[in-house]
Amino acid sequence: MSSSVRSATASSVPHQVIDWFLRRRRKRMQMISLTAKIHFMLDVVICCQDALERGEDHLGVLYPKTAILRVVLEVMKELDQLQNPENLSLVIRAIYYLSQIKPSTPRDMETHLLDLVLQAISKLEEPEDDPAGQASYNNMRADLPHLLQGLWEEEPSSAHLLSILNHLRVWIHSPKGQERAWAMETMAAFLRNSTALPDFHLPELVLQLKGLLTDIGICVTDAKEEVRPYAREILRHLCPLLPSRKEEILIEDLEEEEEEETEEEEEMEETEKTEETEEG
Repeated sequence: MSSSVRSATASSVPHQVIDWFLRRRRKRMQMISLTAKIHFMLDVVICCQDALERGEDHLGVLYPKTAILRVVLEVMKELDQLQNPENLSLVIRAIYYLSQIKPSTPRDMETHLLDLVLQAISKLEEPEDDPAGQASYNNMRADLPHLLQGLWEEEPSSAHLLSILNHLRVWIHSPKGQERAWAMETMAAFLRNSTALPDFHLPELVLQLKGLLTDIGICVTDAKEEVRPYAREILRHLCPLLPSRKEEILIEDLEEEEEEETEEEEEMEETEKTEETEEG
């Protein structure tokens, strides 16, 4: 996540834009320009950064986090205006920096935010023949695991971890290979960057985790090749969290399977080269 997003387009006095939005929260969001919404998101990020740099974890009584999050939610509902990697990345950064501010994000609000973010990402097409657009798209995807990490660290419990992973779990069942790929990539990056993942002991949570592991295990043989290594990585992160270490056998089996697939691919390439040489 970028450490700073200060820009010439941000207002000189960030709190003024936030004030304006908080006073007009009841106004229909459709009537507010996209430029104003972008200013709001930029200023939320800047205000949070300024507070954190001062060693503070709050924005003051005049700028309650929950009220700001409500505005972010209303902006997010205008998805037609956010079908742009740069705008969506800005929204992701705003939510991330708010996760660094007290109090913790209410769970129901977190659910709505993540649902809207993931839906917006699913509607984006990766730009082709546009290096700048592709860079923005890649940056947006890279920001998503940091957002998940920031939200999880507000309450680093096993139940919360499952809740966040289940948001991505929906997308690994997508019929579209691209959606399965970014969902698995995001889940793997989130787990890779998160430290001190909690063990699972409550029976109901263990059962839920095993269900998730079953789904991830299926992805090891996904038709889209890009999905498979992420599935293996996710299993390596999650299996040790179970109270029983028997799942480690599954990891070893996956590693052996991966080695066998590599050997088969090498043999096929060698065979193709031999056939081409003979034909020549």
